[in-house]
Amino acid sequence: MTSQSSASRIIQNLPQTVADFARPLLAQLQELGLDDEYSTIDHVCYRVVDLATYELLKKECEATSTMLSEAYVNGRPIACFRLHHPIELSSGNFIDVLELPAPKPGVTYANGFEHIEVVTKGTLESFKAKFSHLPFDLHNFGARINRDISLKLTGGLVKFHEKSLAAIISEEQTQVAGCKGRGVAIFDFDDTLMASKEPFLQTFHKACEAALGVKLEDEFLREKQRPTLPEFFTALGILDPAVRLRVQDEFVRVWDLVAHTCVLPVGVVSLISCLASEGVDMHVWTARDAVTTDSTLRAFGLRHYFKSIHGFEQNEQIRRETDVGPVRNDEIVVEKIGERPLNAPDPRLYTAGRFS
Repeated sequence: MTSQSSASRIIQNLPQTVADFARPLLAQLQELGLDDEYSTIDHVCYRVVDLATYELLKKECEATSTMLSEAYVNGRPIACFRLHHPIELSSGNFIDVLELPAPKPGVTYANGFEHIEVVTKGTLESFKAKFSHLPFDLHNFGARINRDISLKLTGGLVKFHEKSLAAIISEEQTQVAGCKGRGVAIFDFDDTLMASKEPFLQTFHKACEAALGVKLEDEFLREKQRPTLPEFFTALGILDPAVRLRVQDEFVRVWDLVAHTCVLPVGVVSLISCLASEGVDMHVWTARDAVTTDSTLRAFGLRHYFKSIHGFEQNEQIRRETDVGPVRNDEIVVEKIGERPLNAPDPRLYTAGRFS
């Protein structure tokens, strides 16, 4: 674990360490003929080893920078700061934004800089076509928000964007503010609202053993785990509806005993409090059952924020019954937060009170 004094030194030394990391990357861009293709050196990203280090560095940054945002993305918080004193890399080139992501659940990083990001002068399509001989990583090229392509160089990554991170954050904050009185946020539950993967697996393990009378290995369950309980049952060969019901009832009983071992991810309470203050209607659309979702939110004092909860029991039926045509942008502002809500129904049905 990183100590408080180590965290202080990391932030105090940023002017030198950022320059030492970024300058060789910029030199390599120049060698490749890319130095005239970007307009701005947008920001630098510093990875951390664990959530505790993230919190320490965030606290240190708050004393020397202005926080632009802290958002919960892919199961962990990401903070962005505008430095009070931009760091000069070369004549006319500065970095003034630091991106500080906590590690994703199950992913290990070392403390240190990972990448810089630059804003291209033209579209990513034209940039990619012009330099098609270079080995760009395109995995985030089709992203809905803040898409990029990246290039691995000696010493680190360079990511190419069409908009600066600060501009993206500003647009998102404007969108949230515009949600007031007519917006909807649809949340996933497991590993979005609640860090619950391990308690879920432990509970399912105990429920299967109690209901089926057989001992199951942890690794076997992890291998067979699927996004929804019905898919999980199928992968395990549990096809009899009566047996499924016994396992599910046992799961609900056991879950009440272990729900307290879940953890609220950093930033979740502040996020939903902010959305609630802006008049945004919030709902949960989850792959697990609605009963344990409801009881867990109540146990953590969060249930009152959400107008409805939909578990796997209702999801398929709802999708079949709620095709109401295309959504016009002037009708509703909606955010779907987490993996499972991406297939949730037309958000206008929420504002119409269909799922309240």
